Amino acid sequence: MQIESLKVFCDLAETQSFTKAAQINQVTQSAVSQQISTLERLFKALLIERSKKHFHLTREGQLLYDY
Repeated sequence: MQIESLKVFCDLAETQSFTKAAQINQVTQSAVSQQISTLERLFKALLIERSKKHFHLTREGQLLYDY
């Protein structure tokens, strides 16, 4: 795991936007999505509840963000 992936996750949690997190970290939206997927595989848990209208952290995602 790289610290950059955790930073991207925190930026995503704070902005609630893949686009904004990508801009902050100067990467593509796809890179943000891939980094989040990597973290989810590492922790064996969904971190973000994804839908077209709503964005929120799962319980596990909130725990990681708080930590």
